Amino acid sequence: FRDGECLVLCMGRGDIALLDARTGKQGWFPEFHQSNINSIQHSPTDDNILLTACGGVNGKFSIHDLRMIGKATFEALRSHKGHTKSINAAYFSGDGDHIVTVGQDNYVFCWSSWNTAKPSIHKQYHDNHTGRWLSTLKPSFDPKAPNTFVLGCMDKTRKMEIFNVNNKTHALDKCIDLLGVYSVQSRNCFHPSLDVIAGGNSSGRVSIFQ
Repeated sequence: FRDGECLVLCMGRGDIALLDARTGKQGWFPEFHQSNINSIQHSPTDDNILLTACGGVNGKFSIHDLRMIGKATFEALRSHKGHTKSINAAYFSGDGDHIVTVGQDNYVFCWSSWNTAKPSIHKQYHDNHTGRWLSTLKPSFDPKAPNTFVLGCMDKTRKMEIFNVNNKTHALDKCIDLLGVYSVQSRNCFHPSLDVIAGGNSSGRVSIFQ
């Protein structure tokens, strides 16, 4: 959570654990998904909204209202499918207007109007199939530029790629390739205030770009 007082952890069975960092107490909520949860994110614009992506052959992402947790009729506000294989991650853009999903079907989806029954989807082919031995590829948004994210790639020319969500077309614009790495950068992030990007591979090596 943005206030830094609570942590939300996704579990392999589809459960979610809520940990209070102040007291160390935790609660379990087993009703989120029936398969493993691959990513979880608190909305950047609404404290009551939680975004989860579940794995499996027919992966989907879901929007949850935290105020409904524990009620007998608890269910997701919205659930959307589009990928044909497991979703590695689903994350809000920094302004909350779009959701970007990365799937093992080798596509990146940009979802607009995600809080409607039929959201708009823009697809872009991208080699995401990491296989068994590498950590899956997940997008990471720039806190300084809410529509910009970095993503690793399985292309033979090893690199990190920066994309921008186009607010007019709702499609993904390729901005730049960060070359000079010699392994797949599965985990990447922007510095919160400096023009610096860090990328990490599955062996624990970190590359820094400025």
